[in-house]
Amino acid sequence: MAELMLLGGWKMDVPPFPCFFGLKDLQGLNTHDLDKENSEVRQKLEWIDVKCAAISSYSLVKAFLLEHALDSRYGIYRSAIEKLLLWCLLVTEKPIIKLDEQDIRAFMDFCLYPPDDWVAKQPEKRLRRASNKRTSKVFVVNAFWRPFRAGPVGEEISGARISGYASLAVELAVINSFYLFLCAEDMIDINPVGSLHRSKHYSGREAVHNGAKSFSISDWNLFVEAAESLAISDGEFERRLFLLMSIYHLFLRPADIDRFGANLAIKSLFERKDGTYGLRVEGYPELERVCISSDYVTRWVARYRAYVGTGLIPLDRDPTPLISTQSGRPGVSSRHANLLFKQVCSEVMVKIKLGGGIVSDDSSFRRATLSWIRETGLVQAAKSMSLTELYPSIRETTYDTAHARFYAWQFQSDSD
Repeated sequence: MAELMLLGGWKMDVPPFPCFFGLKDLQGLNTHDLDKENSEVRQKLEWIDVKCAAISSYSLVKAFLLEHALDSRYGIYRSAIEKLLLWCLLVTEKPIIKLDEQDIRAFMDFCLYPPDDWVAKQPEKRLRRASNKRTSKVFVVNAFWRPFRAGPVGEEISGARISGYASLAVELAVINSFYLFLCAEDMIDINPVGSLHRSKHYSGREAVHNGAKSFSISDWNLFVEAAESLAISDGEFERRLFLLMSIYHLFLRPADIDRFGANLAIKSLFERKDGTYGLRVEGYPELERVCISSDYVTRWVARYRAYVGTGLIPLDRDPTPLISTQSGRPGVSSRHANLLFKQVCSEVMVKIKLGGGIVSDDSSFRRATLSWIRETGLVQAAKSMSLTELYPSIRETTYDTAHARFYAWQFQSDSD
């Protein structure tokens, strides 16, 4: 420790360290002191040069993360703001509250081309067992953990480019939220990120999604209207209406219906602090991070519960399947769900013709497949949700690809 003090603080050759761990670990920390912090983290913070105000900077970040301590966003927020905190402490050696716009720009450049000792060649956990014995219950900070991961082959530009522009857009959005939080707490007067965030400088430049495989708002409204009409004229269609609306609001792929559709029940839904919902399904923990609109529960779930007679049962005790057969058994095949979808599309085309309209050969109601429902749900959700909130619902893709598919094309349309 004496050697570190003689060096006058931590420098670039000192590797970064994880500051925060799991969500439950965060929620167990005290707001105003470091009494319950990991001892190794606390020691590293205390070693850093006093001019960095390490403890104060760390505490502000901790308070911000506690404001966003939700399964749906904690991992993303932690990753983004932790990078900024470490950069302040180990690179620019400046309190996080004192950064200006030029500092933020320098940090974003740093994220594009971080030094090798900030990049993990393979994923590393934040904590590791103190011994090689698998039965060991003592964990220590993993010295091999790094805040950045090497990008896929083919993404390199003039060296080791780690983050694409859409990933940087997410990074900047979280940092902007952090400084807005500081403004709201009267800690600062001016948000140093505001103008840079509004400029969309780090947004993806190329759009790969143009809405070609999703319904327009007007077409989707026609689809929902037709499905509701079928349910009114034929009570048995109520189940099919609920199935289709579940696909839309839960962003289900046809493969999802086959894989875990039978596991989904109304009691799987749980409400978060922000009013959105997630899904708790045994064997599928990734569904807990999905951000489901409250409209799905208040409108469609409530309507279906009234239809099947479970409206008085508490939501978390209602075993009614979200996706069921005609007899009420859990699960249907994606092929059967597609037939129900096509039935509604046919009904829409009949209504258009009866109203004197023309259904063209390339009408979306002729071309659409079941996957269009999910795509429409994601496209519409992207208009009111941030990428950090929607990303867990998209699943199995990168931030850059998700941004290009559901956000960049909207910006492109705005500028046309």
